[in-house]
Amino acid sequence: MPIAQNIVVERIFFAKHVILTYFSLKNRDMRLIFILAAIVLFSACQPSEQDTIQNAQKKTDNLYKKYHVKKMMQYAHDLAFYEPDDKGRLIQSYFFNKNGEIIKVIRYDKSGNICYTEKIDPEKDAGSNKLIIKKHKNDSLTVKNYGPQGKLRNKVAHTYNEKGQKKSMIRKNDNGEIVEKITYDYYPNGLLKQDIYWNMEINKPEQIINYEYEYY
Repeated sequence: MPIAQNIVVERIFFAKHVILTYFSLKNRDMRLIFILAAIVLFSACQPSEQDTIQNAQKKTDNLYKKYHVKKMMQYAHDLAFYEPDDKGRLIQSYFFNKNGEIIKVIRYDKSGNICYTEKIDPEKDAGSNKLIIKKHKNDSLTVKNYGPQGKLRNKVAHTYNEKGQKKSMIRKNDNGEIVEKITYDYYPNGLLKQDIYWNMEINKPEQIINYEYEYY
């Protein structure tokens, strides 16, 4: 069953309540105690981002390890609505060790020449291995972003399939109009196959990032 989460709204209401209560207290010491208590309560109620990242990364690493992925290549096709079957040009390659961890990244310019290379030590640079597929247990997640005055700026909706793979990201402005849309496709084994960026004026794919893999 779809679950909508509005974390920002909850935080706004919490902040308003804190401000009103703070100014209702006349004693300076009581105000200080109240602020400290509010900070502790707010911190305790936040989900552990580190736990979320580690769980997602564990699933990702297991996936690359399970299928013995050695290399992942990204190809960008910038005129997808003219030639949708064109694979595009190679823009980036990821190299993995046998534990499914990234050990090297190579980027290419428009001529296909290497323009950037980075070697990664999985033990020293653990943060570099927290970037690829994140899975979610729900089939829908909506995040609303508000301005300083509490006015809705935009709304971002993410959808997931029954396997926990992200299927789409749709961003709407404060008028409810879709301003950005990305859909995702996967190979049967669960590895990412395509990022599809849509042109909302013609409602057709404008750019496609294709993924190919080499294996040990």
